[in-house]
Amino acid sequence: MGNINISALFGGLKSNTGFESINLSDYSMLRSGAYKKLVKSYYALDKKDAASKKDKTKENKVLDPLDKTGLTKMKTEAEGLKSATQAIGKTELWTENNRENIVSAVKKYVSEYNDVISQSAKTTSKGVAQNVQFMSGMTNAMTKALSKIGVSVGMDGKLSVDEETLNNVDTNNIKSLFSGSSSYGAQIEKYASGVASSAVKDASVYNSNGNLNSSFSSMFNKWI
Repeated sequence: MGNINISALFGGLKSNTGFESINLSDYSMLRSGAYKKLVKSYYALDKKDAASKKDKTKENKVLDPLDKTGLTKMKTEAEGLKSATQAIGKTELWTENNRENIVSAVKKYVSEYNDVISQSAKTTSKGVAQNVQFMSGMTNAMTKALSKIGVSVGMDGKLSVDEETLNNVDTNNIKSLFSGSSSYGAQIEKYASGVASSAVKDASVYNSNGNLNSSFSSMFNKWI
């Protein structure tokens, strides 16, 4: 009986009322409130989905900003390396002399160093490239000393850690590499600062789309 058309009951009504197309099963669902619940459920899910997409978009902007020059992220990575290097050279770390903390600090340094190497390949900044080249040269010159603490240099210029060696090495070997104004760590810190400064300098010349900023563009046009 649910599928009986009731258009005959409403034959006297104008066709634009829409009643002639309603069947008893639809009418029953409307009266029971099931249709209302279905609509509310649909819009609730739709809002939830929209909110989810908004959050995801926001997250993507944070993790992957619209910076075609790569300079904004380059600055962040360089500052991360600088901080990681400073952390190993801090007096507090060696006063406490906790092996677990020292090992963790070295691993952090390796991770930050590799991030700088990776990001530098995504920029066209000559200043960044020069400082990274100096940094890599210093690291290559210290290959033997680094290998003694379990850190090796790969063909791609990135560092890797030998967990067993690092966990058993005399911590004084690590300290001598990263402590002091003339240490390997101090040199890397200097070059990391240079990378960050170059990124900031070039970012003032180029906008996030990789084009010259208007002020520099107009100046360039005057020259030509």
